[in-house]
Amino acid sequence: MTNSAIRRNAASLFGIASAADIKARRYMPTSEDAERVSSWIRSCQIAWIECDAPEAAAALETQVKLEEKPPLTKV
Repeated sequence: MTNSAIRRNAASLFGIASAADIKARRYMPTSEDAERVSSWIRSCQIAWIECDAPEAAAALETQVKLEEKPPLTKV
C-alpha cells in the first residue's frame, strides 16, 4: 500500500491506519487489511470526463466534489 494513494486513503477511511503512517512505513498493513482495502476498491466504479482545458477540469472537479462528497476526497 505504500505506493498507492488510493489504497492508503481507503485504509485510513476504514480506520486501519493513517495514510501518512502507511506511506512512512510506521504501520505495515496485514494481509487481512490489504484484502479489505482491495475488496472495497474492486467494488468501486471509476469514471472520468475529458475537458477541453485545465480550468474547465478544475471547475468540474470542484462541482463534483461538492455534489457527490466522495469519501476519500477532502472538499
